[in-house]
Amino acid sequence: MTHIIGCSVASLLVLILCGTNCRAGNSAIDRSAVIEPGLGIGDIRIGDDMKTVLRKIGGSKPEGKTVKSGSMVEYWLSYAEQGITFIFDRNKILSRIAVSNPVFYVQQKGIRPKGQAAELDRLFGKGTKRNLNDNYELKEYRNQGLTFTIDKDSNRIDTITIIPNR
Repeated sequence: MTHIIGCSVASLLVLILCGTNCRAGNSAIDRSAVIEPGLGIGDIRIGDDMKTVLRKIGGSKPEGKTVKSGSMVEYWLSYAEQGITFIFDRNKILSRIAVSNPVFYVQQKGIRPKGQAAELDRLFGKGTKRNLNDNYELKEYRNQGLTFTIDKDSNRIDTITIIPNR
């Protein structure tokens, strides 16, 4: 990964996400990397429209794609190097945020991508488990605003997705 003045690209995106409250140093990065279950990350919030999200992020250019399934339409804006994807509904309202970079972590729990999946039950309770395919399963905590994609071989968290609390 390319480093610029001692910061990785992921750290730079984290600094962008934290908005006007950022200061130089690791503590600012840590504060801005906090996943707030059911709400968002940094200044980006579930329910923001696409233009607002892009304005808050600034100059970074995401990889975009449209996902269709039956009558469902979603717009995905991915920053692959930074390990973050913003998922919008058909009205271009942010509905989910998926992170796979361990720089991001869940507020007050400390759990992050690449962490041990065995910790989830202890930290969040039982949750609902669903098989995705031979390699991955989904652990859902819908009432807590999070889902976790787990690599079955390593039993590690691959992705944390922030969803609206239900």
